[in-house]
Amino acid sequence: ALVSTKWLDKCRSAYLAMEDFEDELPLSAQLLSDIRDIFTEKGISKLSSQDLANSLADLDDQPWAEYKGKRITTNGVANLLKAYGIRPKSIRIGANTPKGYEITQFSDAFERYLEPPV
Repeated sequence: ALVSTKWLDKCRSAYLAMEDFEDELPLSAQLLSDIRDIFTEKGISKLSSQDLANSLADLDDQPWAEYKGKRITTNGVANLLKAYGIRPKSIRIGANTPKGYEITQFSDAFERYLEPPV
């Protein structure tokens, strides 16, 4: 049996839509890329969960200021990172010990899922 042109058009549209997405990083990989950039730009090895969420939300042209309709939260960051086995932990920043992340926690994920930095 021949496939109707209606279905061929639907398949073509779906293929073209998927092709457009190939250039964009998946959301969790975009998060990793942005986190790597934040650590690099700040020149630090530790960042509290709150500072990380704020830094992400302050990035222009990224989805974090309007993540699920509002600024990304510390829980939002933690939930996205859970897929990579990265969880916030107590870190020491000066005299304080907030929950946060050390850059070394991201080494494996950066290496596996991101292109090397240019």
